[in-house]
Amino acid sequence: MTYDKIINSIDSHLRGRQMYRDFLIASDFSRDDKYQAYFLGLFFRQLQTDDRATYDSIKDDIKRLNDYYNTKELSNYFNLKRHLTISSKKPVTMYVLLAFGITFIILGVKRHIEGLYTIGYSAKTQLPVYMTGLLGVIFGLTTVWISSSIIRKGLRTTKFYKKYADDNNSA
Repeated sequence: MTYDKIINSIDSHLRGRQMYRDFLIASDFSRDDKYQAYFLGLFFRQLQTDDRATYDSIKDDIKRLNDYYNTKELSNYFNLKRHLTISSKKPVTMYVLLAFGITFIILGVKRHIEGLYTIGYSAKTQLPVYMTGLLGVIFGLTTVWISSSIIRKGLRTTKFYKKYADDNNSA
């Protein structure tokens, strides 16, 4: 059974349950396979203590997932025999990109409101070129969307790690 089929099977059992969102964070963490194995191990350890009935209903899928990580030599991370730490530092470049995008939005709106439209001709193609503030707004919205989604994913991952990984990393 492939990894995706195992995850989809577990997903169908957990859908609508209280810990489903945490499962999505653990299964979608894609920095590296060993981090993903470790996060899933943390999640299943907590599921075993919080909701034993649900854990028992997906025990076969967890065993298949363990076998999958055995073949990739990552079972020590999945079984929490080896521990990883997640950096809680904020990605400074994403905040700079966010500020850059907001600046472009403001300048684009300002240019559009002031009516600073430029219509020129391209020297190469002899086609009209339209320069309005809307191009800046579109570029700004794109950079804000990209940077904010990366920041949000980092915050969710850090929150998940702090919630599931206790200080002494006891298994």
